[in-house]
Amino acid sequence: MTVSSFETATASVSLDGEIVVIRSTGVHSTPESVSETLAVVRTILNGVRRPLLFDARKWPGGEPEAWVTFISAAEQLFSACAMLFDTPAPAVVGRFPEFIDRFVIPFRTFIDESEALAFLLVQGSEEEE
Repeated sequence: MTVSSFETATASVSLDGEIVVIRSTGVHSTPESVSETLAVVRTILNGVRRPLLFDARKWPGGEPEAWVTFISAAEQLFSACAMLFDTPAPAVVGRFPEFIDRFVIPFRTFIDESEALAFLLVQGSEEEE
């Protein structure tokens, strides 16, 4: 059940049950657009860390600095992240998911939304323990 939904310049952001959902609108990410989206996320979460589903099926990629902006806030906002694509992780993500998974929060890429949600639900339950 979506309780809040907001539009930014590059994404729609919602809280669907316990999971934050960011859906790309097909616009290239910049540090400024990521900051705008994360500001909306902060408002929705009100200080509570939650898992993130980033639906990147329309995402054309972003500047490396956009990843830095995301990584800087990820641990504070999210307990885990699943990034959803139409094909196995394309070149636009580079090695960032692997880096984030190793050093920041659990982070995986998926082509199946149900698998992504299952991963997030497991991570969310581990966060509560």
